[in-house]
Amino acid sequence: MFSAAKNEAVAARRVQRAPFGNVALGRVQATVGHLGERTCLTVASGLGYKHLDRCFHELTRLFRPRLFVNFGAAGAVDRTMGIGTPTVPNEIVAYSWPDLESQGEPIRRPTDPLRGIARAVRITRAGSCPHDIRDAEIRD
Repeated sequence: MFSAAKNEAVAARRVQRAPFGNVALGRVQATVGHLGERTCLTVASGLGYKHLDRCFHELTRLFRPRLFVNFGAAGAVDRTMGIGTPTVPNEIVAYSWPDLESQGEPIRRPTDPLRGIARAVRITRAGSCPHDIRDAEIRD
């Protein structure tokens, strides 16, 4: 389970049981626990796609994961969504900082097979930025 920020990873770990150790993924530590019947590795990779990319490649070098979950709390800028609404992005855009211009081509994936994973899944557009954008004016 990937999160950008440490507070997001802490929240993700709260729903896991029996954490039994840490694993180094390059310069970051991942926690091993259980999520349902599966062993779950949870990591706070850092803000931005470069940090996620580095952790992802280190993880796949060390393990053969069957499922990746990107858990985050900061990505929803749609004010019609309630807190905790599960979302599945059909497009992921990398933004630069400070100009917030799109970098490269967005990643687009079909989402139809994922619609049934939760009762209220929203199909959304997602973005990644190497900077904290909690400020409403910047986010807008």
